[in-house]
Amino acid sequence: MRAEARQCIAEAGEIGFILSSGDQVPGNTPEANFRALIDAVRTEGA
Repeated sequence: MRAEARQCIAEAGEIGFILSSGDQVPGNTPEANFRALIDAVRTEGA
C-alpha cells in the first residue's frame, strides 16, 4: 500500500494531486493499509 501511494505521489509531481481514501474506508480494510496511506502522504507528500 505504501509503495502504491508513493508511486501515485511521485507520478503526480507538482501538478496538484490529492491522495485520499475517497469519501469512506470500507469496514474490511486492514488498518495497516490505511495507516500506510497516511504515512506515505505525510512523508512523501508536500
